[in-house]
Amino acid sequence: MWPRRRGVAIRLFSQADYNSRPRFTEPEILRTSLASVILQMASLGLGAVEDFPFLDAPDRRAVRDGVALLVEIGALAQGS
Repeated sequence: MWPRRRGVAIRLFSQADYNSRPRFTEPEILRTSLASVILQMASLGLGAVEDFPFLDAPDRRAVRDGVALLVEIGALAQGS
């Protein structure tokens, strides 16, 4: 653990705004396109995205959309 030191925090928002924010943000895999993740998994031979043991599994629709995009641009073959 890092030692605590006194310092100055410069924020571009009010303390009330800061305190109203969630302590942790939503995992990135749940809020971004999965196309790059799916392509990397395919290139590494990790198997079906749906079967991968993610800590925070992405929504099936997001996986389907990512695969559809990759098929559309020719990065993945249909059915892979």
